[in-house]
Amino acid sequence: MVPLDLSNTLSSVFFAVLAIAATARARGVWEMRLAFWLAQHDQARSGNGTVGFDVADLAWVAADFAAQRRFLLGAIDEASSEQIWGLLPSPPDPERTRTALARFRAMIAALTQPPAAAPTRWPVDEGPDHGRCDRHPVFLHETGCIVCNLADR
Repeated sequence: MVPLDLSNTLSSVFFAVLAIAATARARGVWEMRLAFWLAQHDQARSGNGTVGFDVADLAWVAADFAAQRRFLLGAIDEASSEQIWGLLPSPPDPERTRTALARFRAMIAALTQPPAAAPTRWPVDEGPDHGRCDRHPVFLHETGCIVCNLADR
């Protein structure tokens, strides 16, 4: 797969809109952990240029892979909507955001099984135990809200 090449600004937007969409859709444990994992990819938490990932980093479960892939594809579709973008402190570049999300969607859609290198557990066993942001529909990580932190940058 060709990697996504995202600037720091686009990375921040990419993870914020995906975290919002995944949090809104999450019902099961795996889905909530994915939404939390996305929210943790906050450059305000970990530093500019350090939030990259590989689809093999997701803790896919082979027996549930089809449902997990459907969930993520749905979250990507929702993250592509300007309604979600309206929750950000400033509007993202529409063309670059749509292109990045479309390329990511194509990567996920092309998967027919979990990548061989996929972990069997999320890096952090606890789920989204920091609650949700009072201002944004997203799970909080240990240093705050991925969307609020965009406004502070």
